[in-house]
Amino acid sequence: GVYTGTGDSVINTYGKKVWIHSSNGPDKTVIYGEGVRTGIICTSGETNETIFEGFTISDCRSSRGGGMYCSSSDPTVKDCIFENNFGSQDGGALYLSNSEPLIENCIFNNNSTSGYGGAISQNYSGQATIRDCIIKENTAVYGGGAATAYSGLLLINTVVCDNTPDQMFGPWTNNGDACVAYSCADDNGD
Repeated sequence: GVYTGTGDSVINTYGKKVWIHSSNGPDKTVIYGEGVRTGIICTSGETNETIFEGFTISDCRSSRGGGMYCSSSDPTVKDCIFENNFGSQDGGALYLSNSEPLIENCIFNNNSTSGYGGAISQNYSGQATIRDCIIKENTAVYGGGAATAYSGLLLINTVVCDNTPDQMFGPWTNNGDACVAYSCADDNGD
């Protein structure tokens, strides 16, 4: 099904330890921002026990983190597709501030921002772990794939490619088999 909301977001977990998941996977279950609201907000100290699994998060829009906005929260996001989201300032799909989420087996495609991080913008402290993900065809002024400050992102078995104007802006760590390449056809990571 397609899920929309009213107000600023489709979902706000308000710090609860919950597992929000789809029964039919991201191809059949969509968090849809209608081009006017954030998909998911985590700003109340969520831990890795707040889990989002199996959604497409699409057509969401806000100033920061069109698809998902995390501040001082560390949720787990698994098996999701972030596509066609927009952050007018930073983080087309995902904006992180003082947060250390686990993002696992997700696809970030065709997200954009007028600022930093077409797919992902990490600001202030914290280091998100991005594992088994594909980050491609996103657009920003800086860091089409991701833009980071301070500690950056930890990439594990993740492909970052075909983003505009560049793949990564700021610090990041390859913690195993990450491929950051200009073109997705280039699989040697240079």
